Amino acid sequence: MALRVRHATDRPPRWARTRAPVRLLALVACALVAITGCRADSDPVDVEDTSATSTFRDGPDRPGRVRGTIADEPASTWTVDGDEPVIASPVVVDDAVAVPLGDDQVVLVEAATGRERWRVDVSPTEASATLLGSHLVVAGLDGTVTTLSVVDGSPGWTTELGARVRSSPLLVDGRVVVGTGDEVVALGAVDGREAWRTALAGLIDGFVAVAGDLLVVGDTANTLWGLDAADGTVAFEVSLGPLADDTFVDGIAATPAVAGDRVMVASTNGRLVAVDTDGGEVAWDTDLDGPVYASAALDGDGGGWIATATGTVAAFEVADGSTAWEVDVGDAVYASPTLVEGPDPVLLVVEEGGSLVGLDPSDGGERWRVPVGTDGNYMASTPTVVGDTVVVGTNTGDLVGIR
Repeated sequence: MALRVRHATDRPPRWARTRAPVRLLALVACALVAITGCRADSDPVDVEDTSATSTFRDGPDRPGRVRGTIADEPASTWTVDGDEPVIASPVVVDDAVAVPLGDDQVVLVEAATGRERWRVDVSPTEASATLLGSHLVVAGLDGTVTTLSVVDGSPGWTTELGARVRSSPLLVDGRVVVGTGDEVVALGAVDGREAWRTALAGLIDGFVAVAGDLLVVGDTANTLWGLDAADGTVAFEVSLGPLADDTFVDGIAATPAVAGDRVMVASTNGRLVAVDTDGGEVAWDTDLDGPVYASAALDGDGGGWIATATGTVAAFEVADGSTAWEVDVGDAVYASPTLVEGPDPVLLVVEEGGSLVGLDPSDGGERWRVPVGTDGNYMASTPTVVGDTVVVGTNTGDLVGIR
């Protein structure tokens, strides 16, 4: 298996550079949590429909597909400036997008025009926000989970979890579920009060997904876990094999993608694995050409797409893992690909050379390429689409609208 050699100029994200001190702080904070119950502010939020949510990868099963119509030759039409690389991905809020910027702010921007509706300061965060009724949920590297009004960014409830959070919050059955340190925690959606907490074997760098009555998540020990959504009980755990050398995140950095009763997840050791949620049996196992930090995109009809840190994008079959095609997009891919469904489907891929690439999902042919950042830095923000506009964060600190 080929591994990408990291250069001295490559810049891993802050969470990769600061894990040890954060881990130490987490141990101290966890002791305080045991005493205080981890509540910081009990102001309730309005949760009108706890089944409706906008979140990373466009749904609780994390399929990575949206509907839209992209121009044949799109171009950048607006830019919202920031100071630090944008690690988080934008999520859709009606005709706008919400995204944590790299300079410790969350911004709500109209997708068509780029006009800012509001911008507020938050704790440092690299996780995407999640829509929770009339509020957004934002999780910080310091273990703080905060709700913000979609109207003006004003705060609702805040909860201190006691360990760093990279995991985008997930709304399921009236609860906010988030990975914090090496634990999965469920909080009440209305008031943020802790419902249950389950420890895993390693740290959580990917996000939690819903698979029927289960929650599925990977950890840095290279284990995929299935947890009962009601109480966090472990239903299954599946090892994805030994850890790879020379990767800046151990084990599973990607978020699982769910198709019915099957979960697909890739590891930084280059394996893409499908697990049946009924019993946790491995359905198939495919070796890719390098480490994978990105999540798969699924079309809901048996097709899937995955990207590697060697710059390869591959189409695979959910049924058996067989590969339909592979293409090289030019440089490493860390951001997850997004499938845009519509009259003329397109697969959106962000590569480290600083380009957003539109591929034909059927054969991998390149349709267009738009500059969205600079070469040689970490591009991690996954693109999303609102109508005819693609929105993506860049390694230059900007949020860009393309159509």
